[in-house]
Amino acid sequence: MSVVQAQEVEFVGESLQVAPSGYIQLDWSGEAEFFWLEQAKDSLFEETKVIYRGPDKASFVSGLLDGQYYYRVKANEGEWSNVLQVQVQHQSLNLALTLSGLGLLVFSLTSVVIIKGSRSTPSTS
Repeated sequence: MSVVQAQEVEFVGESLQVAPSGYIQLDWSGEAEFFWLEQAKDSLFEETKVIYRGPDKASFVSGLLDGQYYYRVKANEGEWSNVLQVQVQHQSLNLALTLSGLGLLVFSLTSVVIIKGSRSTPSTS
């Protein structure tokens, strides 16, 4: 009779991650042929969503809205890993508009300098 050992899986990195742009790369360690990755909006995993099934030890998650997300992973039929908490808080719209306005101003001033410089340079032909 063979004894099947539970395969231990753990997330790599801090247990609390911040994703200011709405995407995150999740990496885990463990030896298995197949992994299950779940996402939930609460730490009790009452309503879960399987977001990855397969052999890889990493997954890229994007399109996250502001809020808290919780992740766990398991190998084959093993136990669930430690819980990874992700805080998503996008940059404010005011900051985005301010930076876009500054970019437009720099572009406009650079264009004016180039155009004035090209008009005042004598032609050599």
